[in-house]
Amino acid sequence: MKIYTLIVATFIIAIIMSFYNKGGINNFEKDNTNTIRGFAIVGIILHHISQYLGMWNLQVEIFALSGYLFTGTFLFLSGYGNLISYQKISDKTIKEKCSWLWRKIWNVLLTYILVFLISFLIEVLSGNDLMEAVKPVANLALPGWINWYIKIQILMYLLFFIVYIWRISDRVKQVFLLIFSIILIIALSGLESYWYNTVLCFGLGVIIANNRNVLFGLIKKYKKIYLFITMILFAITFHLSVEIIASLAFCLFIIALDNCFHPRNQVIIWLGNMSFELYLIHLIFVRKLLIDGIVNVDQNICVAIIIAGTICISYMVKKWKKIIDQKIKCNRHSD
Repeated sequence: MKIYTLIVATFIIAIIMSFYNKGGINNFEKDNTNTIRGFAIVGIILHHISQYLGMWNLQVEIFALSGYLFTGTFLFLSGYGNLISYQKISDKTIKEKCSWLWRKIWNVLLTYILVFLISFLIEVLSGNDLMEAVKPVANLALPGWINWYIKIQILMYLLFFIVYIWRISDRVKQVFLLIFSIILIIALSGLESYWYNTVLCFGLGVIIANNRNVLFGLIKKYKKIYLFITMILFAITFHLSVEIIASLAFCLFIIALDNCFHPRNQVIIWLGNMSFELYLIHLIFVRKLLIDGIVNVDQNICVAIIIAGTICISYMVKKWKKIIDQKIKCNRHSD
């Protein structure tokens, strides 16, 4: 798999370059977190590709077994960013807070709607049953996929809002958010572990964001010790397949890397800014080319088509979203 190997090599080089081209001096600046988000989405795409290559070597195995770490990274950054965003409107009216929540959910739903329409069109052109193609809408899924992440992300938005709308201390809010997350884990525990092993990462992101000044100060003071401890904790829990702890440890390790290197890469930032679009679109390509095998071509070509097609169509979806949002705002102002 020359193309897959080339992509993995490029991925590693991009990580090294992002550490070399240091960003700002503050922890978790926007460009730095978008760089991390960009690396996470590339990791998830490689994770799904690696599961259907029909081959098994070290580079394939690493990504095949580590998909939950990248998902946990997304939830961690989501929890962190949500609290930072909410703190800016924490003293606003309940109407403005509800508007904030709706914008969060609408951004997810609009992306899903646009991608589903693309997926539905492909199903129609493929001659598949129309009712079967429509059924996944009830579960916020795409044909052939469960897409649990969409539901989890929206549910975490709702849990966050329910907890933080009350005028109680931040520590109590954090405890409640973790309790709700644990209840969610228990509710999902009848399913495979990949359904719930990263849920707590969202709560961890909220806790880190709420205590960021104190925590980042301590981490900066003891960065080498913190880096070593989190690296060892992650390595042990990943090796032992304790996925819930490993995903949390990986997020803590990312904080250490950000503190030491402030990673920033413009190309990866660009990918990070459309990470949700990339996540949904690549599922369509992986299913059609690697699972269904609608075209009989070499796997190298399949992988190249998946990567190039995913990036191009995701960029288009991002543009369509921007146009739709602008029209909605214009109509709202005109009313």
